[in-house]
Amino acid sequence: MRYAPGHVLWEPCHAVRRRVLSDAITGPEGEEAIERLVEFSILLWDLNWSDVREIWSRFVSGFDYLVTPYDAGYLYVAEQQGCEFWTADDRLLRTVAAELPWVRSLSEFAAQDNLPPEAGWSGDESDGN
Repeated sequence: MRYAPGHVLWEPCHAVRRRVLSDAITGPEGEEAIERLVEFSILLWDLNWSDVREIWSRFVSGFDYLVTPYDAGYLYVAEQQGCEFWTADDRLLRTVAAELPWVRSLSEFAAQDNLPPEAGWSGDESDGN
C-alpha cells in the first residue's frame, strides 16, 4: 500500500493544470487525467497540529532548514509507516540521503513502468515553498 500526507491530492492537480495552461494537453485531457487520479490506491495520512513539532524538528530544522515543511510531511509519513520514500526531487535526495537511506530516487526505476507496491511516492512538482 502507498501512503502520503493529505496534501498529496493537490500535487498532481497542480501539474495537470499547468500542462493545460501551457497547451501541453487539452482541457478534456486534463479532465480525464483528474478522473484517473481518483483510481490511485494511496492512503491519505491525516497530519495534525500535534505532529508539527516532530515534523519540524526531525526534518526541517534537523536538516538545517534545507527540507521544506511540505517535503517534511512526506518524509514523516514514510518514516511512520516504515516504508521507502521514492522521489524525483534530486535536491531533496542529496539533502537527506546520508541520514535517511530509505529515501530513494525515482531515477532508479526510469526504465520500469511501476514502482514497487510498498513504496511511498513524491513528485517533483514542488515550487520550493
